[in-house]
Amino acid sequence: MKQFRSLIVVVAGKDGGQLAVDQAATLAAQNSGTVTLVDAITPLSDFLEIAGSNAAECHDEASKLKTEHMERLAKPLRDRGTRVDCLLLQGDLAERTVERVIVHGHDLLLKTAEHPHGITQHMFGTVGQRLMRKCPCPVWIIKAAPEPKLKKILVAISPFPLEQQRHPMNVMMMKLATSLTCMNDCELNVVSVWPDLALATKNEQSETKLLQDEALEEIVGPYRCQVDDLQTHLLEGDPADAITGLTLKLDVDLLVLGTVCRSNFVFFTMGNTAEQVLQRVQCSVLAVKPDWFLASVAKAAQERSRLFDGLLSKSPGLI
Repeated sequence: MKQFRSLIVVVAGKDGGQLAVDQAATLAAQNSGTVTLVDAITPLSDFLEIAGSNAAECHDEASKLKTEHMERLAKPLRDRGTRVDCLLLQGDLAERTVERVIVHGHDLLLKTAEHPHGITQHMFGTVGQRLMRKCPCPVWIIKAAPEPKLKKILVAISPFPLEQQRHPMNVMMMKLATSLTCMNDCELNVVSVWPDLALATKNEQSETKLLQDEALEEIVGPYRCQVDDLQTHLLEGDPADAITGLTLKLDVDLLVLGTVCRSNFVFFTMGNTAEQVLQRVQCSVLAVKPDWFLASVAKAAQERSRLFDGLLSKSPGLI
């Protein structure tokens, strides 16, 4: 099963990152893992525009406050024997955090949700949203819950035979969800949504449902022996509506879903279904990306750099 040994926690947020740190502490203790707490501060040049001659003093004071906050969060974990590093990054929090993950190979990023209603409020407008879009490792956005212990996990997969390119990510999500289910001794639910076939014949509907059911069981089957309580749900209709509705019906604590699709050779977009679901769900979310994403991010960065250099060579007056 997937083990979470190198955890990175973004501590910025309304609660100062406490929920995310608490979850990271639990995972680190169960897996003998390490935790890295990160926050970021804007460059000194930005302080110059606001504070003028007092910029350096203001920058130092802000750095001190952020560092002290991370050290306070780290102390209880260190007292229990967990290794914790505190890093104050310079610049944009999301970008610097993603760079840290790429260079140091963290296997899980945790962050407290920023909004009380839905994980995201604007298209890629929050730190959490940008991390879910760009971070190559799984990103766990944690929302406050009456009880911290997970009771119900829901995994949304796409096992339809025509979508075999998604199979590796389905397997990755099942491994992650199974690992968390075993750690928390909770209930695991797996959902797959097939399209509305109201215009299809009864035979076509029956055949499609049978194929979807078989494909779903092919993915879920190997994990039944690892989980005591595993339920499957084969639904029909709009995927975003069906998944969101099921999280409410089951009172799910954590939704695991894939979030990335290809858009072109330079940029990547969040899948339409994932975007809609993240706008609506009221539970915590573990966003997973395919294996090819890390290499593709590096390639995209190189391509953007090449295009930018080409633009500057044609228009030197831009700099």
